This record gives sequence, C-alpha cells and structure tokens, in this order.
Amino acid sequence: CEALLDQMPVGRVAFVFATQPGVLPVNYRWVEGEVLFRTFTGQKFHAAKMHQHVALEIDEWDAELRSGWSVLVKGHAEEVIEWDKARAADELGLVPWTDAAQLGPWVRIVPEEITGRRIE
Repeated sequence: CEALLDQMPVGRVAFVFATQPGVLPVNYRWVEGEVLFRTFTGQKFHAAKMHQHVALEIDEWDAELRSGWSVLVKGHAEEVIEWDKARAADELGLVPWTDAAQLGPWVRIVPEEITGRRIE
C-alpha cells in the first residue's frame, strides 16, 4: 500500500463539512508515513483545523480487463505548523491544481489505518 501511495500523484480526500460528507480530489505526496497536500481556506482546510477524521483513497483500474486496486488511508487531518516540516514540504515540487492553493497552508493526514485490495 505504501509503495502505491508513493507512486500516485492524485487521490480523493473524504471529510465532513457542516454535517455533510464530502469528497474532493487532491494532489499529494506520501512523505515519511504521512500524506501531505496543500490547500486553501475551504472545506479540506476546515477539516484539518478541526483535526477531523478523514480518509484518502487512491485507485487504478482497467475496465477492459476488469482488474485494479485501491488503497484507503484512514486517519486525522491537521495543519502542518512546524516551520521545518512546512519548509521541507515546499521543496517537494508539489503544485496544487488551483493557483489559490499555491500559497495556502500544508495539511497532513496522520494515518491510523491503511488498507488495500487488488482485483485481478
């Protein structure tokens, strides 16, 4: 699972905002056992500020061969506030999808459970 997390550039973060579930794509990096992504004020950042339980899902599938795999990371989100970690994250070369997130804060998902499955 960790090798796949290290290879994939995009995942979907699931969270709760205003009592409603949400799932949004993020481009992320798997660094030292944590998921890192940059965001701007909004639903994902709110989840991090509230230290919510969240999930990140990545997958790949082939409709023709009816095969694929998925990885699910469950944990809690939090803003990266340590200067050294934020500075190191800046050097990852990770460019968010939107310009607004470019200078936004870093968020990490601290895993509590990682599971995966493969269908062949």
